[in-house]
Formats: sequence, structure tokens, C-alpha cells
Amino acid sequence: MRHGIAENPIGRIDKERALTLEGIDIVTQVGAALARKNIRPEVILSSPYLRAIQTSDIIASELGNEFPVERDNRLTPNSNFNLLHEILIEYTAAQSLMIVSHEPAVSEFASMLCPENQTLYGFAPASICSVLVESIPTIRGTLYWFSTADEIIES
Repeated sequence: MRHGIAENPIGRIDKERALTLEGIDIVTQVGAALARKNIRPEVILSSPYLRAIQTSDIIASELGNEFPVERDNRLTPNSNFNLLHEILIEYTAAQSLMIVSHEPAVSEFASMLCPENQTLYGFAPASICSVLVESIPTIRGTLYWFSTADEIIES
């Protein structure tokens, strides 16, 4: 998942940019939609950047705070697939894992996991996809679904 709509970056330290009021509202609606769909990650991993932490905390709250939110310094806007590979190996025991990060990292993660679906990616704020990771350590996945915030809220 990509974080929600954040403050304008001009004049701000990137890692300290917060969600806007609209971003908070949309992420709250996405979280409620995930709850209605009974999507329940065992763990939510968040970038250490404020906007991703806020997104993760809102999603966790909408899902009933049943799942731990963990910050991972590897999930920054400049993250790469090798770092995701490390994370997935560390969490092989988890049946489901939600990662909240940034562009362009989330698009790279999705396209490297599911190269046959590359035309689908370009994560707008609060967009989300579900991927079944089929093999570790080679890390190959199958896309279950991809939704923008509007699509998941309306479904």
C-alpha cells in the first residue's frame, strides 16, 4: 500500500511530511473498506516516514488494532527490491503481511513480484494491491487484485 495524500513537500523535510486532512479521510475510508472485506494482515510494516506511519496506524485502527504495526527503516521512498526480498525472508512465518511505503518503491515491489502485470502499476496515494508470494527465496508472486483508493472504497 502507498501512504495517503501528504503535505506539499516544498519547504518541508520529506520524512516529516504528514497526511493532509483529505489524506486522513481517504485512508480511513480505505481501512473501513478493508475491514468490510475481512482483509486481516498478521503484521503491518510501515516506512519510518510520518505519512506512512499515520497511514499504517489508521489502517490498523480501522481493522480493530488486532495487528502490530512495525516500523522498518528499509521502507523509504528509495527502497528497492533487494530490501523487500530481505523483509519477505524475515517474515516467512507470517501468513499475511501489509507493507505501507512510498512511490516509486511500491510500484517497483509490485512489478518485480508480478512482472506479467506491470501495466497495472502506478500507485496513487492510498492505492493498494494484494499479492500471493509463491516462492521464497526466489520471490515470485501472483497478483490477486490492485485498487486505487476510490475503487476499494466504492467496492
